[in-house]
Amino acid sequence: MVLTKLGFGLSVIITRRMNTLYLKFFTTHCYMHSFNVFGLYVMFMCSYYRLVGYMDNGLRWKKPDRAFKKFDFTKDFEDRTIWKYFRERP
Repeated sequence: MVLTKLGFGLSVIITRRMNTLYLKFFTTHCYMHSFNVFGLYVMFMCSYYRLVGYMDNGLRWKKPDRAFKKFDFTKDFEDRTIWKYFRERP
């Protein structure tokens, strides 16, 4: 919403000296939509960065021992099947 208003304000300033109403409408339309697309891009990228861990998402564990521990599904699968004999040993 903020970017839409910013785009509208910028387009009004730019189109002040244009003669035809068609050019004013077209320029305002383009600026508002470009600012909306930029706002959607920023919204999705911030959500992506929070999910991936590049930005702080506010989740903190009170006790470190209760933190999430990953479970290795591949090792569990290999231990229960014949593939455990073909595993590369360190």
